[in-house]
Amino acid sequence: MLEKNKTWLEGADLEFKVAFHRPQGSTSAPLKLHPGRPPIDFENASEKTKKRRVEELVSERSASELTLAAEIAHRKAGYRNVAKAIRSSNNPAKGNQSTSESCVGGRQLSSDEALAYYIDSKCTTHSYKQTRKWLNKLPAEVLDMIIPPSQPPLQVPSNLDHTDENYLIPDSSESECESD
Repeated sequence: MLEKNKTWLEGADLEFKVAFHRPQGSTSAPLKLHPGRPPIDFENASEKTKKRRVEELVSERSASELTLAAEIAHRKAGYRNVAKAIRSSNNPAKGNQSTSESCVGGRQLSSDEALAYYIDSKCTTHSYKQTRKWLNKLPAEVLDMIIPPSQPPLQVPSNLDHTDENYLIPDSSESECESD
């Protein structure tokens, strides 16, 4: 094939012209600033995408700005309790205080009432076990404030061995008060 076109290639009047034209945009879709795949809403995005977008915010803003923005957004959406929780989480001194909504009628619940509330909340077995595990780690003084003891406290007489649990008897002063 080269033999047939050899004379044509050796010609001196050979000239190639190249013209550049701008590509014309499509008329079927409106002109976009960012061509390509359309962005996904934050709510519909994957966890990886959400984390990447949030990392950009965290690098540009301070923690107090982000906390205030979250508080305002939740208050605007009507979630006042969540906004209060966000505000209290920003202030460590107030963060450990319980709110008035956590108490039912401003009184401490009996063990039966607490169990009824727990069952009504439809918690899973796992969350129940986690709660029990958490309660078992608490000191007795704190536990008594959360769940009042159902029996009078036990007291060991001074003449008995303090390590033997078989000799524990109820406090006599409390027994007399209950019988009156």
